[in-house]
Formats: sequence, C-alpha cells, structure tokens
Amino acid sequence: MGSFYGEPPVNSISKWHPEPTFRGTYGILSTCLITMVLCVWTAVHLNIPAHGETGIITPQNRRKFGWLVMGLFAPEIVCKCSSLQVHKLSRQPIAEHCMQDPIAVEGRHDWTMVHSHYAAMGGIGVDVRDTPFIASTTYSQFALTTSGLRWVAYNAIDALPNVPELEIWDKSKASGLTKTLVCLQATWFCVQCLGRLSQSLPITLLGLNTFVHALCALLIYLLWWNKPLDIEARTTLQGTSSKAISVLLLVSAFEIPPFQLDFEHEFRPMAARFAVLLVYDHAVPPLAIRMSGFPTDTVTKRTTSAFTIATVCYGCIHLSAWDAPFADSTQRLMWIISCFFLTSAGCFFWVWEYVQNRPHGITSSRYYVRVLPLLTILIFFLGLVYRAARVFLVVECFISIAYLPDAVYRVPSWSQYFPHIG
Repeated sequence: MGSFYGEPPVNSISKWHPEPTFRGTYGILSTCLITMVLCVWTAVHLNIPAHGETGIITPQNRRKFGWLVMGLFAPEIVCKCSSLQVHKLSRQPIAEHCMQDPIAVEGRHDWTMVHSHYAAMGGIGVDVRDTPFIASTTYSQFALTTSGLRWVAYNAIDALPNVPELEIWDKSKASGLTKTLVCLQATWFCVQCLGRLSQSLPITLLGLNTFVHALCALLIYLLWWNKPLDIEARTTLQGTSSKAISVLLLVSAFEIPPFQLDFEHEFRPMAARFAVLLVYDHAVPPLAIRMSGFPTDTVTKRTTSAFTIATVCYGCIHLSAWDAPFADSTQRLMWIISCFFLTSAGCFFWVWEYVQNRPHGITSSRYYVRVLPLLTILIFFLGLVYRAARVFLVVECFISIAYLPDAVYRVPSWSQYFPHIG
C-alpha cells in the first residue's frame, strides 16, 4: 500500500510544474459567477433605512433586492448613480459648512469624506420620540437632509454629534480589506480579458458581460470608497438644545395647507411659521424619513447626459460581440437588435428630456395634449421592450456557454499567477 503522501521520486532533482494552460466549462462559469456576484452584491451601497423597520422582509430588504436586480441587468445605471451622488457632494461640500467657526469646532473630530457620505446617506438625524404631539405615530426618527444639516452646522453646531471616523466604519458591513479584495478580483478579471484579446484568444459572451460588471464595480469603488456599506442605524442630534432644534426642524418640514379664509395667517400655528422663517430657505425640506438612493432631484442636463452615455456605452460594448458564435442565426439577430435598442433608447431618452425641458416646447401645444395618451402607451411599450432586451442579453450569455469554440478554453499562462478567487 502506497503512502498517503505519495512515493518519493526516482531522482531528487527539484522542479517547478507550471499551471495548466487549459480550463473547462466549470472554470469559465465559476470565475464569471464569482466575479459577478462579488461585484453586484458589494457594489450596492444602500442609504440608511427608515427608523423602526422590522420583520423578515423589510422595505430595506426589498430595496436591496431591487438594486441587486438593477446591478445585474444594468450595472452602468448603478455606476452613474454613484457618480451623481459624488458630484452632488462636491457641489455641496458639507465639510465647509460643518467647520465654519474654528472655536466652535475645537475638540471635535475632523470632518472627512466618510462623514460627508455618512450624512448624505441619512446617518445624522433627529429623535422626536419625546414629543408625541408633533412626532409621527409611525416614525420617531428622521434623517437630516443636506439642507437641514447645513442649517444645524451654521446655527447649532454643538448639537451635531461628534462622531469619529472609526465609529462610522465600525457600523459599516464592509471594511477597506473587503473592498480591496473585491477590487483585486475585478481587476484580475479585466486584465485577463484584455490579456486574452492581446494574445488573440476569444472571450465568451458571459465573460464580456462580467467584464462590464467588473469595470463598473471598479468605478463604483473609486467613487464610493469612503462610503460605508449597509449601516442600519443613524446618529441623532445631541446636547441640551437638541430637542428644541429637532422640534424646529420637524415643524419646518410640514406642508401647511392654506385655509380658505382672508385672515388665514391668524390661524396658522405660530411655531410652524417661525420655523419656516428660520429653516425653510431651501427648496428641499430639512428632514426626510430616509434618504433616497436614486437621484430624485429635477432632471438636469448633466443627469440626462450621464444616463444616456452610460446606456450607449453598455449597448455598444455588447454590440461588439455581434460576430460571436451563437446557437443559431435567430439568437444572433436578437442579440444585435437588443444592443441597437439599448443604444437607441439612451439617445431617445436624451432627446425626450430635451424636448420636455424646452421653455416653449411641444408640451404647451394643443396637438401634444391630443397625442399624449398615444405617447404614454408608446413609452410604456418601449419600456417593456427595453427591460426585455436587457434580460435577453444576460440570459443569452449563459446559453452561449454550450456553444463555445475550442480556443476559448485556452488560458494565458501569466493570468493564473495573479491573485484571484475561482
């Protein structure tokens, strides 16, 4: 019976065996799936949920599922959302407002980009559970919007919680090491795809789709490196004046309906009118139940152009595989049509928003009012086709695994020595 550790070699010459230069179907599937799951699951950075969400399937879980589905079928949309959020932070630097008076901030921790992301995702809020006559019967905590945070920083900086950066990272579900490992995996996959192209080795459709996911994940981490992941609880205002400030902010967020009386101002709550004068100098209310992860501001040219460019790039990258081996000519035709539709849909969205936002566009004409129902039906139909095209591209990537040329199974020798999973 041989030894469990094998028999000694006949000669004692030391040797180094290189890694195999071929892979199997399982190797292709496993590396693509592992990379795709890591990129999709860890790249979605949700904002802090509303206070008091309980149950097995919470609204936060449903939001997570929705963003994961979007990350799977439309990774470039998640990437552009992260870009728009960072752009909004750069246009409204919270740190400048939170560090105005050197005397007032003495002894406080430095306000970093981690704090800015934490605040933008609803990490700082007010607790009004001790004011039942004003607080909602459903929610006892509200998040400070950028507008509300600026007001507190200007007028009552002592009420802002003095949170160290380490405490925020302790709440996060992902550390710098976790993000580094995901970035290494995504980088390895991108480099491997480019290396195969440089050696004239073909890549699979699934590999092409995973390459887009990996590229988007790297861009998302580049933008959201300082954003915490999946924090469940926010930090509330503190100090002796925090209760009064919380009530002031909450009342100022109310929408006060006007009375149908000539002397309506005499019947409006004095506290509400006073709060509006002090706080409500911005178009955005100072409080929110939770911060939205999707850009909900009025659609701007920058936002429209960003989503258009992202969708066009996604469609063009997949259109480059028009001559890839498909099971039959029908699937090839459907692939080309889907890519063209995604590309043209991005351009259509840009043109439609341009027409809608014109000062004296077609929206003010009687002809537009007449054809509006038909346009609504057309846009609804195009939306269904748009979703079907995205789903088809992902499904076809897995179907094509059964019809791969032999050259796909060859592996560049150097790629096996790059640290990766799978």
